[in-house]
Amino acid sequence: MLIESKPFRRPPRELSDWMGLLGVIALFAFAVGFVIFMWFASSASVPATEPEPESGAIDDASIPLEVADSEPGLVQKVRQVVKPVMDLPSVISDPIEFVPDWPTDRPVGILLLGTDRREGDPFAKTDTIMALRIDPKSNSAIVVSVPRDVCVDRCNTEPYRINTVLFLEGPDALRLKVSDLLGVALDYHVIMDFQGFVELVDFFGGVEINVQKEIRDFSYPNAMDDGFEPFILPEGLQTFDGDKALRYVRSRHQVGDFGRIERQQKFLLALRNQVLSPKLILQAPALIGQLRDAFDTNLPITDVPSLAKLAQSVPKSSIKSGNIDYTDNRVFPVEGENGAQVLYPNIGLIRDYVKTLVADAAGSSGEVVRASETDGEHQARQQIEP
Repeated sequence: MLIESKPFRRPPRELSDWMGLLGVIALFAFAVGFVIFMWFASSASVPATEPEPESGAIDDASIPLEVADSEPGLVQKVRQVVKPVMDLPSVISDPIEFVPDWPTDRPVGILLLGTDRREGDPFAKTDTIMALRIDPKSNSAIVVSVPRDVCVDRCNTEPYRINTVLFLEGPDALRLKVSDLLGVALDYHVIMDFQGFVELVDFFGGVEINVQKEIRDFSYPNAMDDGFEPFILPEGLQTFDGDKALRYVRSRHQVGDFGRIERQQKFLLALRNQVLSPKLILQAPALIGQLRDAFDTNLPITDVPSLAKLAQSVPKSSIKSGNIDYTDNRVFPVEGENGAQVLYPNIGLIRDYVKTLVADAAGSSGEVVRASETDGEHQARQQIEP
């Protein structure tokens, strides 16, 4: 059964929409006036036709005694009129130049959350937790995924999993806990449920993914989550629509949670490479207006073009992805007294690992950054009971 997309409803026009419409009308009026001015100026610059002299007559005016000062041409006249209003560059090579740059002294951290919340479900969980950090100074970025079973409190008694924090304490609490766990500041959050994810991918016309190994998942949950719906995907280069993309990032039958996390990161980078373009960056606020039902965020809409411009500028070689897994005992399994299986985090090792990722990403962009330079970004963490 395919997941049905929500019908698109045009949102009511707000004051900003009417102001934008008036701006378009004003621009059109200016353009019409400008064309009329050009027509009159060009007409005035053409000298009136005078009768040709009779044969054999000598036209004294045709013999220049001295070179007169030339009058300003049409281009100069237009510039004299326009310049007092706005000083336009002589050549506009790229419209993206008008988008303000993100401040170089301001690294930005965003918590990306995917939820499986369904209508009427009081026990919703966070299915995907990713931290994105972009450093404009070194023009580099890292993406770190946090397993949903990481324990944040009462690990040996009644474990409190990180994937339940969002719906029990809210996005700010989860953002601070992930920030504290990784040791980097996270300023904003973006929350998207399954339906919003499908709408986003379909809105951009799908995403192309190279499937490295055939996926045969016969235990993939159906749309009602009361049974199974087999998901078969051959290997090779394919274009995913929203529904297929959702299945690709959720399926874990063959690869488990850690393998699924790698798929999610791969999909995120593919979406970034295929979607971010100068045209989209210039249209970012309008696009967010059309997609505002697909996700929730505290990121100011006025910052979106600059942030998108920053994300586009980071070369692929300077983006490092990481996972908080069993490697080097960054997490290890424990069982609570109630029988719950969770992952206990080694905070110090996790933070050291993230510092290394930050340094590696910056080094790939040509700037060497010591791991200690990220110290102080993290928030004071809550104590985890032994």
